[in-house]
Amino acid sequence: MGCWPVSKGGPICFEDLKCARLLMPTFDVDTSKIECEGEGMDKFRGLLASGVTSYWCGVPGLYNKWFTIGPDGANSGAGMYIFKTKEDCDNYC
Repeated sequence: MGCWPVSKGGPICFEDLKCARLLMPTFDVDTSKIECEGEGMDKFRGLLASGVTSYWCGVPGLYNKWFTIGPDGANSGAGMYIFKTKEDCDNYC
């Protein structure tokens, strides 16, 4: 999703991480509103696998993001977003 501000595509270094921010929102999933095959959280997994996450590829300053699902049996999860700077994270929020 891009290069770090200091290493600029090379191996990541400490100076890159000094300004990085992690955003970790939690969420509940209403699986009845997901139009995918399957039941329960399998519908959410199918949604993620379908490429819906491509929306985030253009978010300025976002280096990486991923979702977790669970704990088992719960219709919930968390998103983990790594931003290059606090300003990028603040602008997203």
